[in-house]
Amino acid sequence: MARYISKGFIEADGVTIIESSSIEMNLDNNSDDVNTIIEDYAGHTHGSGKYTVKVQNPVPTDGFEVDWFELAESGETGQLRFVLINPDTGAVAFSRLLEGDWRNPSVSLAGGKGAQGSVEFHGKRVST
Repeated sequence: MARYISKGFIEADGVTIIESSSIEMNLDNNSDDVNTIIEDYAGHTHGSGKYTVKVQNPVPTDGFEVDWFELAESGETGQLRFVLINPDTGAVAFSRLLEGDWRNPSVSLAGGKGAQGSVEFHGKRVST
């Protein structure tokens, strides 16, 4: 029976973010269809890829693990490493290092639920 990955983490500028309740990475490769009069769909253009990583964190009683608002307001470029862990070996099963900036921080609170902070990281892949 196959086992599947259920654990992972992110690193922000080399610091592991421990308390993420969810992380999601997307690649928008900005490709477009090429349609012609004679052939209809003739292929696609190759665009430049842009990654977006969405992170949600519970807010501890002593404050944010990372103050996403402060990080996003700084406007500085940084690095994010997205990591998935092999449950059988504990080794890294997938890793992607990105460079970009932090955007759209938010915090939410609902009745009967703990506060959640969230942020997006927009960037490009770092060649290693």
